Amino acid sequence: MRIPAMPQRWNRALLAAWALCLGAAPAPSWRNETVKKLFSCEVPASWRMTRLVGEKTGVAYSDGLACLSAIRHAGGGARFASPQAFIEETEALGGPLTRLGRVAVAGQDCARYKRLREPRPRDDGGNSEESVYEEFVLRQDPKGFWLLTFSSSARARGAVPRGLDAWNRFLKSFRPL
Repeated sequence: MRIPAMPQRWNRALLAAWALCLGAAPAPSWRNETVKKLFSCEVPASWRMTRLVGEKTGVAYSDGLACLSAIRHAGGGARFASPQAFIEETEALGGPLTRLGRVAVAGQDCARYKRLREPRPRDDGGNSEESVYEEFVLRQDPKGFWLLTFSSSARARGAVPRGLDAWNRFLKSFRPL
């Protein structure tokens, strides 16, 4: 007896169901996002987009625990005049940044930084188990620069940050317009 071939969409549905039965999380679906006159990128389909308050050229995407953002700093009204001004203020307010090396963003080799911080100290003065992982990528622009950020809260110190795969895909797909 010959078993008929199943349609392609059934194959994907069966694979997703099988992965769930084995305890594996299904692969996230992605959407192409274009922010008018600013940039295009790929983000997880379930993440919400929010215009950043006080930033004319800023957008954030979040699933509630992890967040990606892109802000263009250009012209006289920009919050930061240069990438160095951003680094200096960020370190003054939140501690030192660790240089992770470089990453290609829209055909440009860009500096990549990270920081791990504890948002709330414990009542007894000890170290908190909760932490926030942050990464920053600074991409030069003819009129200024792009500040691309990622943050993810974690209950366990040293855990792999939730949303890191989304951040890496966001960086690979980011294109200024």
